[in-house]
Amino acid sequence: MYVGTPDSIDTDLSTWVATLSIKALGTQLQSVLPRENILQLKKHLLTIQYKEKHPFNEAKPGGWGWTNYPGSVPDADDTPGAILALLEMYEGNQEDIDAIVNGCKWLVGLQNSDGGFPTFCIGWGHLPFDSSCADLTGHALLALLSSLEKLGNSIPFHLHRRIYRSAIKAVGYLQKHQANDGHWLPLWFGNQLTDDKKNPVYGTAKVCIYLEDCLLKRFARNEIKEKLITMVTSAKKYLLSQQNSDGNTIWRLCGGFCMNDVKYLKYENSFSWRFSG
Repeated sequence: MYVGTPDSIDTDLSTWVATLSIKALGTQLQSVLPRENILQLKKHLLTIQYKEKHPFNEAKPGGWGWTNYPGSVPDADDTPGAILALLEMYEGNQEDIDAIVNGCKWLVGLQNSDGGFPTFCIGWGHLPFDSSCADLTGHALLALLSSLEKLGNSIPFHLHRRIYRSAIKAVGYLQKHQANDGHWLPLWFGNQLTDDKKNPVYGTAKVCIYLEDCLLKRFARNEIKEKLITMVTSAKKYLLSQQNSDGNTIWRLCGGFCMNDVKYLKYENSFSWRFSG
């Protein structure tokens, strides 16, 4: 978990890798890892959450960056990842609650006026650092709805309403920015093998997974659920259209992401594509 050097910027992604692993294990976490290891992971995430204004970009406290080393700043992909990982290890104590609530506050405070979530800071959408993007918005939406469900009344009422309003705005952003054929474009993960360097398969797969998980949350009420189902259905059609003719798990326009172990997951008489690897 502490891979890298003290001057790591993008060479160390320990927070991202740790939270990705915890989320992948999900409900099996307790049976795979000894309790002492789970507590160690949780302590690490609780410790590296920013508790004060960040000295580099003056970001407010509450978020997580991609590593615990200098050079990292809080962002809207590692923060949802950390929130979701803490929810997997949630035990209901005040330290857990405070960390998740503060993470949600940070996320909601970062949301752009268009309803989407940028990577690092609120802005005008002219630069990659402040532009809203679909993959981060889907990740943030899942973290917010999951927090509402798991923490319940532990979240103050005014913040509860603020989070839900934020979720509605995020759904609106994803609706607006889904292409007619069902795809979404990711911000940071392109494809060096295509002329436009874009990677719609990766972006669509990521958002589709987040939205399917959102549909399992009871706080995805009808006003949100119907929109999510429509978007997911369209996204699945797009992904199916991008499968190679030989039916294998190497997809067109993946740009080096080997989506092996593709699985069908049944949900309300429809299929979604999951990938690991």
